[in-house]
Amino acid sequence: MIALAVIILFYLLIRNVVVLYNFAIQPYLIQLVPEHEPLISILIPARNEEDNIGSLLKQISSQTYRRLEVLVYDDQSDDRTAEIVTRFSENDERVKLVKGLKLPEGWLGKNHACYQLAKASNGDYLMFMDADVRPEAHLASSAVGYLQHKKAGLLSIFPHQFKKTMGEQLTVSLMYDILLTLLPLAFVRKSRRPVFSGANGQFMLFERSVYMEHQPHWWKKDQAVEDIAIMQLFKKFNIRCITLLGGDDISCRMYNSGTEAINGFAKNVIRFFGNSIAFTLFHVLVTTSGLVIMLLMPDFRFLSMYLIGVLVYKAVVGRLSQESMLKAWILIIPRQLMFITVVIRALSFRFRQNYSWKGRKIKI
Repeated sequence: MIALAVIILFYLLIRNVVVLYNFAIQPYLIQLVPEHEPLISILIPARNEEDNIGSLLKQISSQTYRRLEVLVYDDQSDDRTAEIVTRFSENDERVKLVKGLKLPEGWLGKNHACYQLAKASNGDYLMFMDADVRPEAHLASSAVGYLQHKKAGLLSIFPHQFKKTMGEQLTVSLMYDILLTLLPLAFVRKSRRPVFSGANGQFMLFERSVYMEHQPHWWKKDQAVEDIAIMQLFKKFNIRCITLLGGDDISCRMYNSGTEAINGFAKNVIRFFGNSIAFTLFHVLVTTSGLVIMLLMPDFRFLSMYLIGVLVYKAVVGRLSQESMLKAWILIIPRQLMFITVVIRALSFRFRQNYSWKGRKIKI
């Protein structure tokens, strides 16, 4: 029992060290101005996004950096996505609609859309955005300026997540809980080891020459979690990569309900643990059983150290993800129960291979 308690406390210590390190470096975008006024291509894959695409294009039209082209790939939508984009293009010549092709065998929809957008673009920098993100006016300028300043080939940003339903509150925050306590974000840039990879496909910025040389969406055409896979690929080529938090620069409501959040997160969660089912289950076991084990220990100091460790890292994760400390503490147990639910759903999807997203089956 003592050995198990020591393992739990050691794992908790590691997570606290990592999250405090992330807090110390403040991994947010710095507002910089791009050098040489490059053309920036904003590339948006869209499938049935009539509820989102208009708001995104409106915010893009307010970007302070004006040398942009905006390409929207209509991935065979059966709603008003194409109509809305066409209407915007009539008032802003920078906006263009790219009509989607039939999805080829062996490709996933978003990966194919991104690849077609890249081929159709002319920009010196390729900025991929999901239709549900909301960029602030300085984002395009600051992101490219930051990429140039750091001499990197890829920048990915985790947008600040809006969560309206309780299901979203319990599920979406799990992403930060894992990311910020297991991945020192500065190591993404400093280390070439693929294990230090964390990316979010909602926002990915590439230097064009790097993208075209390595064709990441082509190589990862069948990957459901293509963002992390692409960063791992780039690290194998010794390309510098950067991962940041969105803060006040970019936001998103990732899912529209608790059920959608559970299914969407289940698609990704095992990948967050290096695509290792064993590591995923270890994390579930240690984080779920920790309190019970500590309560069974005869020495009260074990329980004290455990409670302090949990409260500290939850508070810091909340601070970095712009959530109140009180909410981070109140939802500790409900979020842990939700995490167990998500992992069970993820294992079910993986073993039964029955996951679908926007009407298409996806292998995870």
